Amino acid sequence: ALMAVITRTSPDPQNESGRTGSANTEARVKACSALSNLAIGYDNKIPMFAYPGFVDAILRVIETDSGEARTKACSILWSFAAEMKNQVPVVQRGDILPTLVRVAEVDHSA
Repeated sequence: ALMAVITRTSPDPQNESGRTGSANTEARVKACSALSNLAIGYDNKIPMFAYPGFVDAILRVIETDSGEARTKACSILWSFAAEMKNQVPVVQRGDILPTLVRVAEVDHSA
């Protein structure tokens, strides 16, 4: 259900007032926060990483958000990489490390 929240509440185009939908933003932040808390648990790191479409959804949050949801999504990937059994698969995917490096570069230059 939390994965559905992050996939269905991607940032909307700006409305007439110039703001994006705050309800969607809040839902994404809360979902990413809950998933981040779950990813901290040792028993969750491997199954969450292996769950079909989960990492792709987290990467989409990182690519489309610039606030707290992105920070939480990055922490999820960090939690996955902290598990020894996930380290090789994290690198083998080929998209996680470049995404995190891009975020670090953007955040550092801001």
